Amino acid sequence: MKKAVTNCLRCGAPINPPKSGHYNCEFCGAPYFAGGIFARSVHYVKSVSETQGFNSSIVIPAGLGSILLALLIFRYPSFQKNQDQNIPVNFNKCSNKENSTQKVFKKTIDGVVGVTTNSGIGSGFIIRHKNNKSYILTNSHVIKGSRKVKVTLKNGYTNSAIVISDAGDNYPINDLAILEVNGKIGKVLNLNHNLPSIGSNVIAIGSPEGLDFTLTRGIVSSLREQGNIIQSDVALNPGNSGGPLIDEYGCVTGINTMGLIESEGLNFAISAKRIKSYIDTQKYLDLTLNRTPKRSQITTNQRFIGNLGNTKSAAYKRAKKIMDPDLYLTYRITERILESNNIKRPIRIAVRKGADCIGTLGLDPNSSKCWSAQLLPDIDKITNFDIWASQVINTMAGQANAFANSDSGFLFVNKALLKELKGRPEQLACVISHELAHITQNHTEAKRKARFKYDSIAASRISERIVKLKKRQQGNNFMAAVIAGISDSYSGTNTSVNQLSNRIALNNLASQMLAPQIIEKAMKYSPVIAKSITKMQGLSPEYVNKGFSYLDSYLRDSTLSLTAFSRGLEYEADLLGTQYAASAGFDEKKCLKLWTETMPHDTDKLVARLLPPGISDPGKKQPEIFINKKKNQELEYDPDCKVRYKVRADRLLERKCKLIAKGEIKPSEKISDETLEILSTHPSDERRANAIREHIENKNLFNIFRAAGKQNRSKNTMRDWSYDKDSDSLVISDIEKDPKLVGLGKTGTTGINIDKFLD
Repeated sequence: MKKAVTNCLRCGAPINPPKSGHYNCEFCGAPYFAGGIFARSVHYVKSVSETQGFNSSIVIPAGLGSILLALLIFRYPSFQKNQDQNIPVNFNKCSNKENSTQKVFKKTIDGVVGVTTNSGIGSGFIIRHKNNKSYILTNSHVIKGSRKVKVTLKNGYTNSAIVISDAGDNYPINDLAILEVNGKIGKVLNLNHNLPSIGSNVIAIGSPEGLDFTLTRGIVSSLREQGNIIQSDVALNPGNSGGPLIDEYGCVTGINTMGLIESEGLNFAISAKRIKSYIDTQKYLDLTLNRTPKRSQITTNQRFIGNLGNTKSAAYKRAKKIMDPDLYLTYRITERILESNNIKRPIRIAVRKGADCIGTLGLDPNSSKCWSAQLLPDIDKITNFDIWASQVINTMAGQANAFANSDSGFLFVNKALLKELKGRPEQLACVISHELAHITQNHTEAKRKARFKYDSIAASRISERIVKLKKRQQGNNFMAAVIAGISDSYSGTNTSVNQLSNRIALNNLASQMLAPQIIEKAMKYSPVIAKSITKMQGLSPEYVNKGFSYLDSYLRDSTLSLTAFSRGLEYEADLLGTQYAASAGFDEKKCLKLWTETMPHDTDKLVARLLPPGISDPGKKQPEIFINKKKNQELEYDPDCKVRYKVRADRLLERKCKLIAKGEIKPSEKISDETLEILSTHPSDERRANAIREHIENKNLFNIFRAAGKQNRSKNTMRDWSYDKDSDSLVISDIEKDPKLVGLGKTGTTGINIDKFLD
């Protein structure tokens, strides 16, 4: 029989009382009793568990010790609590009261550990107590592939830990690992998976440069990677990695990592939101205990869940009486997606027929008048026959469309789309999820900035080309003047100079006559491009025509770049939209079928129309095609073809110029390398479909989405809504209310009970 060792039953630390009596563990404070028969009972019971065989000589003392142990547990309930409690990973069990930095530090320090490996030091924090074991979260780059490390508490207690989970990924949001320690050590820290507000106070506890359990403080600077990364100005140094980033409520809001950018004032942490999704994949860290709660432990919401469902059903019936069936259908799907994904933003939804601007109304499709007609609700033919006819024709034409504006949070689908997706609610959910992704990711603003960026690039190229054309025109006039002067010096007359003067005067007159045409063309484009085009005034007709040819080329490149950028936004909305749909309980595979079969994207067709003949869409191929650009560049137009001595000195240039002379390459057909690069890095519809297919094959990830969505929908509240009869649209609020009060509008448009608020 092996020699028995007495340990604290809560934290596993060795205990060695000087004599019989009541004591508390030096490391975790758990109460225990030592001495007499009880001490021997503990000794014998542990000895039995540590023997490989059965020894009858210890059965009777062990049984007697067990009886006394039961009496002690009955006498000391706190001891029973420490013996049996399995503390789960806690999310959002945080106080609503803000605490001082000193109080937060004192409250959480016992849950922070130092992590020591053979290659360095780091930090971690305790997230779980279960079955007399403790689980610690740290960074993957802290353990660096180690299987066994050493952890140290603030009170000096040290124990070895084994690595039971290592994401082992270089991608920042996966820089996570979980350690297991025998015994219940330290304190479990609560995690707040709600994202912190930008500007809120946070503190970091860790071991920077080996200085154990050091506190630094700062604020949240930004949220990145869709809320998976928190940027802060909290001072972090090597050794802080793996330590908690704690908010002013005493909850862990992230785990510090130095695996991103080691720069002063630019530090990052993986958010608790991402930590939760990682922990959910670990079966041994189930958030719910595997036991049936007593009736007294069942909350009121759990007990009356049936009544809750009935209350929500009554709220939906109330909405159905007010709304058009198409609008109600759109509302129910949108509301479910918003609730399942916890999207905290008001959304206005509407169903429209749309307008055929080109045909009946004779409007430019990009004009504000056309846009207004698109957003108008159904118009009676007596009220406005033209708009009514335009809406009817648009519906008959079957122009299926859905649109979202992230600036205003507005989403609408048209009747043609609903007809296209008749009997396919899950594919309609995919469309709405896709448009909601555009809103949540603020794609309208991103597209506006991209348009200005590419317009500015085009304007810069246009200005540079006009400057060159003006210099060339001035150079030609100068050379003509020199030649005319030499000619007249030999002839003794002013004939050549007079002819040149007349020609220049005629060109100036022609330039003045072209000025209105230049202004008219400039007004068709954005202000930044228009400003560049107006610089063409003063050029002769010959050079104006050359300028217009280059203008078309540069504007085409700008449009291609913007189209490629939009293609990237659609790709992002596709991926995020499938996640939104899955969280709401819809089949994400239907989304793939929607975008590839039912309603495939049309950005490839637009790119194909803009590209010159013979140039394929780089987005349909892998980006590696740009590694070797030499072959493509051999056929590009080169202005040096007009310089004879350069052509004679370079055989490659001579061959290229011959191709140009044959008309196989035109200056206006050249596409800039920047535009080709943008097209290649923003995948085509086919490549996007393959990427989405690979994304939805990650079943574990989508199971996490579904579980989170189901949990979000189990709340006893629902989102309030407000119906606007004039615009036939509905605003789904981000305010949660009792289902009995939803949609009643008793407190007006704002939903504010001012008497209750002020009094």
